[in-house]
Amino acid sequence: MATERQTEANRLNSQKSTGPRSAEGKARSCLNALKTGIDSESIVLPGEDPAAVKVLQEEYEQHHQPQTPEERDVLDAIVFSICLMRRLRILEAQLTQHEMDSTENLNPAAPFGHVYSNSSQKFAHLQSRMNSVERSFHRNLDRLERLKSQRPPLQDPPPAEAAQPQPEPAQPEPAPAPEPAPQPVETAAPTPQSASNPDFAERRRRGVPLWAHPARPEDCPHCRVIGFIGDQCPYIRTTHPNAGEPRPGHPARLEDCPNCRNLGYISPNCHYIRKEQE
Repeated sequence: MATERQTEANRLNSQKSTGPRSAEGKARSCLNALKTGIDSESIVLPGEDPAAVKVLQEEYEQHHQPQTPEERDVLDAIVFSICLMRRLRILEAQLTQHEMDSTENLNPAAPFGHVYSNSSQKFAHLQSRMNSVERSFHRNLDRLERLKSQRPPLQDPPPAEAAQPQPEPAQPEPAPAPEPAPQPVETAAPTPQSASNPDFAERRRRGVPLWAHPARPEDCPHCRVIGFIGDQCPYIRTTHPNAGEPRPGHPARLEDCPNCRNLGYISPNCHYIRKEQE
């Protein structure tokens, strides 16, 4: 335990020394506690830009998103390796310039070769240091990727509670639809008749065959075009030219012919007519 005299002496001595006061002394003393780690502000040496280190750290943290202390430590080592590699590249350029300035009778045709031949040991040591930092960078990067692959799988969020259906607002009653306008009554089209021979309708009403013509105009390939039975139809013109009766050899009534009764008209190809022609 210190005595009262020792305590008083320490107090007087502390008032005499308050640390460095000049800018150079403060710059040297700030390096006394220099330690490795991205969290230390002393990683930035005089002449370097601290904002660049801050941006580099934020970019790597945003990209990798460390979740554990181990991941954060490895990420700090990666950022520190990058800063150190940038510093060594600047150091290489400064060393070359320093050797060129201090070399007497520098060969203007090959200044770099002249400098390297005189200071090859310095450049080899610097290159070895750069290779070591680069290996450390890749080793820590691989380690970080392994740590990230060991992360536990993300759990699915609990399902949200189903929202209670809200009562729909009352809809106004729709206006009554207007009554449709009355449509004209469609009348059936009259049955097409022969335009030149009104006797066709009377013969059809009595059941007399129309001289080997089909009963409907649509069944005739000639009359279906004009829409009615014409007296110039080939079926009619090929019948008997005198009284308009069927050809000789055919029964007078359609129902008496076992071949034409199913067709509904007297066919020119009926075997009665063909037999008579033969």
